[in-house]
Amino acid sequence: MVAACLGETVTILKTEAQANDGRDALAKALYGRLFSWIVYQINIVLSSKKSVAARLILLICSRIVQYVTDEICT
Repeated sequence: MVAACLGETVTILKTEAQANDGRDALAKALYGRLFSWIVYQINIVLSSKKSVAARLILLICSRIVQYVTDEICT
């Protein structure tokens, strides 16, 4: 990994396993934030209509994101 800040460069060598773990952690964090944003947007749209359909949509989104996160991290 190479990081640069204020004209200073730092290089950190990682093993393949460490690099894979870092990649997986980044993907999991991105999917988590994406899911939170999706839920927030759905709640805004459906805030006046808390119906069974709204709950079903949230449940489906939750399951999809959980499945994708599990697949990435295994």
